[in-house]
Amino acid sequence: METIDLIEGEGIYAPINRMGGKQYLKKRIVKLIPTEGVNTYVEPFAGGGKIFLELPHPYPHEVLNDLDKMIYFMWKDIKQVGISSIEKMDFTPSREKFNHLKSMTKFSSPAQRLYRNLYINQYSYIHNNLSYFNQGSLQYKERLLKTIGKLKERLADVVILNQDFRKVIRKYDSPTTFFYIDPPYFETTGYGLDIITPEDVYNSLKNIKGRFLLSYNNHPKVRKAFKDYKIKRIKTRHSGSLVGTTSVWELLISNY
Repeated sequence: METIDLIEGEGIYAPINRMGGKQYLKKRIVKLIPTEGVNTYVEPFAGGGKIFLELPHPYPHEVLNDLDKMIYFMWKDIKQVGISSIEKMDFTPSREKFNHLKSMTKFSSPAQRLYRNLYINQYSYIHNNLSYFNQGSLQYKERLLKTIGKLKERLADVVILNQDFRKVIRKYDSPTTFFYIDPPYFETTGYGLDIITPEDVYNSLKNIKGRFLLSYNNHPKVRKAFKDYKIKRIKTRHSGSLVGTTSVWELLISNY
């Protein structure tokens, strides 16, 4: 198992946040993604899309999938909501507003739904989309407005799905497919979705025709499940209000 002692700094801004996102690893990970012989690029666990947005160029076919409906709708709505609607959004931090928006289940438009989801994602505790915590940046809306045009352009031809990761891998697997896999980390704080084990991830990847790069936490069961694959150990930091400055070791696992 190769060890890489590397912590990367801030880079391209993206408006969707997830605890433990790949902000500090994205440049290193992108360097490991093949540029030749890939026709289809797939992320079965899209999350905040840090790796996707860091890719140096689009692939002919691209797929972002997330089983979390809130994440799914954020990506979907960014594609179709006009910049003028986003200019009207008020991201002033407020517990009362947070709780009001969180209680909403029906929306008059994609713009209203996007505003609700972005606000909750920005001002929730460790970005878990559950409880209020004002760790947000005062520059959030300014950064969003600077980013949204490029995001909409980048997402124009991307397929966005809300399906089980196993179904997505089976559907898009081919000799010219590349999968970047970033599942919920095993036995760590989750987002209220079904628990996914290292064995689940291993079984979905063990016989695929395409290539994959898997980022995972440095857990004995992860190392055991993928012992026959190439494993790099890499030092990074986790984003989030509690662990933003904590150094951790993670694993990068590949079949190429």
